[in-house]
Amino acid sequence: MIQQKQPKEQYQENKKDKKKKKRKKTIEKKLKEVTIYYNNIRGLKSKWDSLLIAIEKTTPTIFALVETHMERGEKLEEITGYKIIRKDRNSQGGGIAIGFKKDIFESVVQLEAKETENMESMWVQIGTTTKYRLGVIYAPKGEKAKVKEIREIYQGVEQEILKGQEEGHKVLVVGDFNSKTKSAGGPDKGGKELERMTRERDCVIVNDLEVTEGKWTRVEKDKKSVLDYMIIEKTEKDSVIQMLIDEERRFTPYHVIKEDNEEIKEQYTDHNAIISTIKWSINIERSNEIKEVIGKKGMSKFREILKGQQISRILQEKEAFQDRYNRWEAKVNNIMNLCKTKVKKKKEQSNRVRVLMRAKQKIKKLKPSKINRSRRKLLNRHIIHERQHRYARKIQKTIEELRKNGGGMKEESFLEFKRKVKGKQQEIASEMVNEKGEMVSEKSKIVDVFKKFYVDLFKKPDKESFNEAQVKSESTVEKKIKNMKEVANTQEALTVTKKEINDVVRKLKRRKALIWRVEA
Repeated sequence: MIQQKQPKEQYQENKKDKKKKKRKKTIEKKLKEVTIYYNNIRGLKSKWDSLLIAIEKTTPTIFALVETHMERGEKLEEITGYKIIRKDRNSQGGGIAIGFKKDIFESVVQLEAKETENMESMWVQIGTTTKYRLGVIYAPKGEKAKVKEIREIYQGVEQEILKGQEEGHKVLVVGDFNSKTKSAGGPDKGGKELERMTRERDCVIVNDLEVTEGKWTRVEKDKKSVLDYMIIEKTEKDSVIQMLIDEERRFTPYHVIKEDNEEIKEQYTDHNAIISTIKWSINIERSNEIKEVIGKKGMSKFREILKGQQISRILQEKEAFQDRYNRWEAKVNNIMNLCKTKVKKKKEQSNRVRVLMRAKQKIKKLKPSKINRSRRKLLNRHIIHERQHRYARKIQKTIEELRKNGGGMKEESFLEFKRKVKGKQQEIASEMVNEKGEMVSEKSKIVDVFKKFYVDLFKKPDKESFNEAQVKSESTVEKKIKNMKEVANTQEALTVTKKEINDVVRKLKRRKALIWRVEA
């Protein structure tokens, strides 16, 4: 069939549309490292708030959760900056959820979501040029399973690894295998199969590498064991920068329970969180700050133009209906674009603020004296956290000003320094809690922590990045931080009084903004 020539008017409109499509509204960059957060959460809804805080602290690129206990149709609120893929439980499974940062989500393809009596798994592909295959596994039975059933579990995992290797993907598997390998006090039946599978598929268990800090992945009262593993191909083992098994439970989710004597207690999941940083190269897309919308004025203008041009007549013409509709639609879209205005995108609310907003809703109707211990503890923790990070901002600002304005660092090196500072946030968060899990409150210790993380970053740069002002600016920074520590030594430790918390509560109840930041 010979195609009819487009009317001149429609041709011009289509040409404009094509030009608009060519103008990308995203900035393409390449991610060089990814952080993967994994946990057997044993119930996602009950530990939701603590998970939000853990994600805020660790800022993972990907997070994977097993035993979510989420049913089909159950809704979850969004996590700021992330998109989640779920495989909800049925009569047998525990449920799996994988979250991805929005700027890499476009490159994610869900491959498989399997469930048998003995295993639950979800497989995804990430990336466009270099492709990565990520598998998240939950094997509930462990030692209770028969040898035949255990073999079936690992054959299923092995098949997916083999598929990835045949397609040229880089494969990573993480999950609760409920098995003990030789290095974890075994091997038991499952551990033998796990070791066989990794050996035959040329993989290694990341838990056994030198870059891994911590050992025990499950703690139940006095019993400790290793049941959760991360597996990667041998050729890729050097790409693992570090892996932390959170034995101190700084980033492990929990829910709050009341005991008989009304004491408030944090009940952690019995599996420690695992956080790993890996060299993966993924193209990312970041949206521009500006978007086009039609406001009230735009809508009234849109209606006026429609009435004036009477475009509904196009639909009454004699040509084929599809052609009439295409012309009518192009005309409407063209008028709509004329009526749009550009506005700045609103920043998404941080996950930490959302947790505090929920605390605000709960305490609105309560008197200050009736605020329960768990809510006081939450407010106390956030107030001290904010005070700690005042020192971070002071030190960072001092270094940035001296490095940039003092002539001690070239612009491209300064931007690289900024990137490294951002990447250290996870380690800083862990350092600000002592061995007992309490927030560090001595001001001189806080200065020491931030000095370590910020000053060490610029002490080992590439020599070509610095000019003659390097030594001078470095000594000036040292003096400034030394003065800051001397002042901190004369001050009292950070404390939050009952009066301060009551003041925060009153501000929250008056529906003011979250002014819980109290002056240090």
